[in-house]
Amino acid sequence: MLDNYMVSLVISLKNKSFKRSALVFGLLMITSLLFLINSSQPIQGSEFISSSSDMETFVVKDLVNGNTYEFSVTEDAIFDDYDIGFAIYTHENFRDKNKVLTQDDPGDGFEAANYTAIADGDVYLGVWLNDNEYGFVDITVTEQGTSNTMTIEDYYPSIWFSLRWLWIMLGAIVFFTIVFVVLIATVFIKTAQKHAGKVKDALAKGIALPRHGRKKNKCPFCNVKLPPESMVTCPYCGAPITD
Repeated sequence: MLDNYMVSLVISLKNKSFKRSALVFGLLMITSLLFLINSSQPIQGSEFISSSSDMETFVVKDLVNGNTYEFSVTEDAIFDDYDIGFAIYTHENFRDKNKVLTQDDPGDGFEAANYTAIADGDVYLGVWLNDNEYGFVDITVTEQGTSNTMTIEDYYPSIWFSLRWLWIMLGAIVFFTIVFVVLIATVFIKTAQKHAGKVKDALAKGIALPRHGRKKNKCPFCNVKLPPESMVTCPYCGAPITD
């Protein structure tokens, strides 16, 4: 009976640790997925641009190799004029080596340029306002010779890379959490088994055992908390104990 009690206690502690870890991991997964889903919605209406030092980034979806597209960035009609600039990239890292077009004429007003796709797939658009201005702009990409308007979505490269690292970190955290829980559970189980062996041997020989537990305040046989005063038998199970 005592062996079953100790094993049940260890299993209960182990299950609580796993449930707590699973809850934390689940909340992080849900938060990450909701953010990713929300950030991948097509843009509608005006987009806020802060300044030339904080280029806002977008992805233009599903261009066709060889087709020409007109990229246009205009000021929102209800706001002041801005000195707009934009660039087109073939890769999501927005590095200069992957830049295929820059459009940034001096002075206020809209910016527009044609781009012929060099491959099927997405391209990446960086938009900024010069002179440390900030405000709202409208972005459109249309396929030349047709009325097709391309899908444009907000893109956050730094956050995306952070999410990649987040998943790596989550994997590492989960791995080390499992290892830690297994180690702790192993220590508990081995300690419980060792103590259960001592109890079994003591019961067979009819000998007393010292108080048990971290604070030495539990009966070594039934694991019930003992009063602080000295005693030779457990008041709960009657087993012989020593102080």
